[in-house]
Amino acid sequence: MSWRITPPDTALSAAIQHKIDTKIKPVGALEALARQLAVLTRVVATHPTVGS
Repeated sequence: MSWRITPPDTALSAAIQHKIDTKIKPVGALEALARQLAVLTRVVATHPTVGS
């Protein structure tokens, strides 16, 4: 098995930051963790999708 690691998508990162800024009150480390998880999973969502 081989892994392909790609650099973070800066446009996606900006979209994620926008979602965080407009949906989550600043909470320091939790905000940074939310951004990192979103970049790693490449998902910009406001609510988790159930059953998908």
